[in-house]
Amino acid sequence: MGLLSYLPADALLNQDDLQRAAHRHRDGYGFAIATRERLIVRHNLSFAPLLRDFAVLRAEYVDAPALFHCRSATRGPVTLGNCHPFHLGGDRHTVIAHSGTLPRGLRRSRHDERSDTRIAAEGRLVRFGSMLNQGNRVRAERWMGPGNTMVVLTSNREAAHRGYLLNAGSGHWDTHTGTWHSGTSYLPEP
Repeated sequence: MGLLSYLPADALLNQDDLQRAAHRHRDGYGFAIATRERLIVRHNLSFAPLLRDFAVLRAEYVDAPALFHCRSATRGPVTLGNCHPFHLGGDRHTVIAHSGTLPRGLRRSRHDERSDTRIAAEGRLVRFGSMLNQGNRVRAERWMGPGNTMVVLTSNREAAHRGYLLNAGSGHWDTHTGTWHSGTSYLPEP
């Protein structure tokens, strides 16, 4: 599962929130920023260096949507290759990150080390067509089911937006920072 955070353009970065989430979800980290010119994607099994990179790049591209993912491995081993976000099919301009557990139809073979989200990004989601199309995103939401959330970021110049939330109602908005989160593990413990 983990925590997926979406920062629309101009949303504030709260490093304390991300540190709390990383403390609770320790199986890898990743981020993406969708600038007008390119998609910046980074992964790491260590949180601190990735947060430093994210903070620097987010400050430089505050007008771009971004996502940050803290992984808790539910399917697939803890490897750098299973850290979100993942490129969607062969599209180097579009990535997805997910929180939840995808439908069982994505079971991997005994020797397949990919996570369910990576399997979906490399194959199943591509069958819906471009995630830049609203109808395709709606079909993907139905397939994922409630409780699963996804962020799609793109630097595709033909896209109406650079960031899309799927099943946004299963997460919530932090009105202080303008950031959307898939869960509450970023909050201080009561």
